[in-house]
Amino acid sequence: MVVVLPPCRCCCCCMGGRHGQCEQQHREQQEQQQQQQQQQQQQQQQQQQQQQRQQEQQQQQEQQQQQEQQQQQEQGRQQDGGSGEVCCPHCRSRSTCGEMCGMAERVCAWLQQQQVGVVNVAGPRESEQPGMTRAARCFTAALLLRWLQLKETT
Repeated sequence: MVVVLPPCRCCCCCMGGRHGQCEQQHREQQEQQQQQQQQQQQQQQQQQQQQQRQQEQQQQQEQQQQQEQQQQQEQGRQQDGGSGEVCCPHCRSRSTCGEMCGMAERVCAWLQQQQVGVVNVAGPRESEQPGMTRAARCFTAALLLRWLQLKETT
């Protein structure tokens, strides 16, 4: 007489394992998968937070640079010694340096509009461009302006 056993729920039982062993293994696998998913989510969140911090730092740096530029421009345009003459923002002297520094200012403004890497062509301070005199800076700016005028006409 042949006895037919009901189908076993646990594959391990049929292969000589203890009953419930498979269920435990399945549970452990599911827990591991959940832990891995949680770790991945945490890593993604950390990366997003780092990106946000970097963006905030970049914005702060840009704001600081803009503020510094504004301060430099204001300092350059301050009236000198109450004489009514306006300081040139490029050579830091009174406006008696004349038309050349006015040209330099226009060149710098144009370069800023074009977003060219070198903005301060005329150079705000002697220390930033050692050996370059005020006249040399103004002459360089005037040459640049002349080149720009020729470029616009052609």
